Formats: sequence, C-alpha cells, structure tokens
Amino acid sequence: LDEGRKIVFVPDHSIPLTVVKSDGGYTYDTSDLAALHQRLFEEKADIIIYVTDSGQSSHFQMIFAAGQMIGWYNPQVTRVEHAGFGVVLGEDKKKFKTRSGDTVRLMDLLEEGLKRSMDKLKEKERDKVLSPDDLLKAQKAVAFGCIKYADLSHNRINDYVFSFDKMLDDRGNTAAYLLYAFTRIR
Repeated sequence: LDEGRKIVFVPDHSIPLTVVKSDGGYTYDTSDLAALHQRLFEEKADIIIYVTDSGQSSHFQMIFAAGQMIGWYNPQVTRVEHAGFGVVLGEDKKKFKTRSGDTVRLMDLLEEGLKRSMDKLKEKERDKVLSPDDLLKAQKAVAFGCIKYADLSHNRINDYVFSFDKMLDDRGNTAAYLLYAFTRIR
C-alpha cells in the first residue's frame, strides 16, 4: 500500500505498477495484469505474445516480471513475450494521423492510394495505351503493391515515415520501381 494505492514493485524497475489507484480506480497496469492472469489460468495458454508498438516494451516487461514474481508462470514452461513494432510516422515525423487528429483508417489509406496511383498512371499516359479494364488492374496493382511494399520493406521494430510520394516513386527501393522493372524484363 502506498498513499491509498495498491502497487507492485518488480525486480530491476524503480517505478512500481499501480494495480489499484487511491480512488479505487484501475489502470492499464491493472487490465494488463488481469489479461495475463486470464490467459494463463482460464485459457491455459502456454505461449502468449503481445504485439504492440515498441514504446510499450518496458511496460510489458514489468507486467511479465510481476506475473513471474507473483508465481503465475515459470518462463521455463510458459513463453510470454512482447513483439514490438515501430510506429508509422507522417512526413512531419509525428504519429501518422488524419488532419483532425484521428488514426488513419486502412480503407481511407487504400482509397487514397488508388486515387494517387491512377493520377500517376494518367500522368505517365498509361491510360492512352491500356484498355479501361487493364488500367483498373494496373491501378490496383500499383496502389496496393506500393502500400504493402512500403510497410513490409522496413524493419519491424523501427519507426518509418509514410509518404505516398515516395511510395509511388518509380525510382529506388519501391514497389512501383520493381513493378516497372518486372514489366520491362517481361
């Protein structure tokens, strides 16, 4: 007990986990400990992997250490780990968000990619040499390929800057360049 709070100090950490606040409320520490307990004792999990951004790594290390300290699991028997990933940043180097500050929805991202890829195809006058059906196929291949490649071509744990302009550039390490090179080879 500490000034009305219920806290847990875990080895090698100077900051405690707050299990119950002084007003009786709960925190992320509480819900993450409860989730770990539920997965271990109700679901009987023998492998638990938390996938969140790398910024939460130390929090989860504390949760796992508390679970071991309390005796909930033995790491020799049960695998509990955090698989962190980098954050997608906007060109301003801040977390990628809409102008209103909301998280960007995947559907909106894909629609914007489709619009921009069609603009790029028309700029390169591909609409004059491809049938309307082939132009739509090219639009989807370029848009979705560029978005997937941009996301998967970075190290999982590093942050990266999201830019449609870089993604759709047909020079350098991009899907557009690879698609262009593949087409030329064929």
